[in-house]
Amino acid sequence: MALAAITPHPIAQQLARHTYLCATCNQTKTYILPVAASATQEDTDPGDVPGADESDERRREARETLATPASIYNKDGSFLLPCIVRDLSRSGGRLELFKEATLPQYFLISLLPDGSGRRLCSRVWQIALIAGVRFVEGQTP
Repeated sequence: MALAAITPHPIAQQLARHTYLCATCNQTKTYILPVAASATQEDTDPGDVPGADESDERRREARETLATPASIYNKDGSFLLPCIVRDLSRSGGRLELFKEATLPQYFLISLLPDGSGRRLCSRVWQIALIAGVRFVEGQTP
C-alpha cells in the first residue's frame, strides 16, 4: 500500500484523511489518522502515485495549496456536483469530491459562487474522492 493522498479533516484539525492505494489490485483504503502520522511515511515513494506529493518534480508549474469550494458541470452546462479545489496551477489542479462519483473524461469547473467563469477540464486520474485534472486550452464549451 502506498500513500496516495492526505486531506484535512473537516472538523478536527489534528486529524487528516489518509488514502492508500494498493499497487497490485488498484483498491484504495482510507483511514482517519493524526496529521503527524504522515511525517513517518519514510518508505512511501510519492512518485508511484499521481498527486501524492505537492512537490512532485514531474509538474511543469508550481501549484498553490487551496481549500476553495467549486462546482462541476457537464460539458452541456448542467450541474453535476460540488467539490473542493485542494491545489491549483495554470495547467490543472487536484479536486476533492464530497461523495464517491466517477468524473467524466471532460467537464466544466467553476470556482465562482454564481457558476460563471467555467473552464473545460480533462480528468487525468482519480482515486476515490481525489481527482487530478488538466485544463483544456483553446476550447470553449
